Amino acid sequence: MIHPLLPNQLQKTQETMRMAAEFILRPLSRKYDKAEHEPPVEMEQLNQAAADQKNSEVEDDSGKSMDLGGRNLWAIIALEQMCWGDVGLFLARPGTGLGNAAIMAVGDSEQKTKWGKRWVAMAITESDAGSDSKNISTTAELDGEEWVINGEKIYVTDGDRCDCVVVWATLNKAMGKTAIRSFIIEKGTPGFEVTRLEKKLGIRASDTATLIFQNCRTYFQTLYFIRQYFKLSFSIFKMKDFETHNF
Repeated sequence: MIHPLLPNQLQKTQETMRMAAEFILRPLSRKYDKAEHEPPVEMEQLNQAAADQKNSEVEDDSGKSMDLGGRNLWAIIALEQMCWGDVGLFLARPGTGLGNAAIMAVGDSEQKTKWGKRWVAMAITESDAGSDSKNISTTAELDGEEWVINGEKIYVTDGDRCDCVVVWATLNKAMGKTAIRSFIIEKGTPGFEVTRLEKKLGIRASDTATLIFQNCRTYFQTLYFIRQYFKLSFSIFKMKDFETHNF
């Protein structure tokens, strides 16, 4: 039977996140709605407060016994309250990119150690394919021990402020979805450029960028080899992945 009331530890989470949303996010909402492309530095402070709150709950007796369902519910409650405060500011929190979820979902231990705590965006959408990732045109060609990436990605959330990007590309477009792979590319890599920041009607605190890759080289070991095409995309949106990357 589903009980309509939250357990005490999750009520505490709800109350804490509600206060953060009401007294931190909402007062800042208008400021960053007007200053659309100005990074909201206050989100770094909120990140630290959220991490401290989560650690204190996990360390007590009830937190130690929390199963996966409880952790997922914790994440849902945190997300609900933060978005009640301001969705754009929530998305502008460093370390909450979809690329972070991808790394925690399918990255190996080395990739998780190196990239997991950095701010990682996800670049899938293209002008001719939308988010239909099996039809993307961005290419990846192996040259010695490096992959050479060429293409354009649009509507990349956090694409300007992030530290690195998980880029979806095809090894051979004629092979369709079976040739899709994703690569970690760090900002500042030669051939990787942010060419446009969208001016939006809403969710303005979060930047949305166009990225260009022109003969952009990344090392062989940055490749995610995805044997099952939908493994990565499905894993990203599992709540355990949201829970993992710093709610």
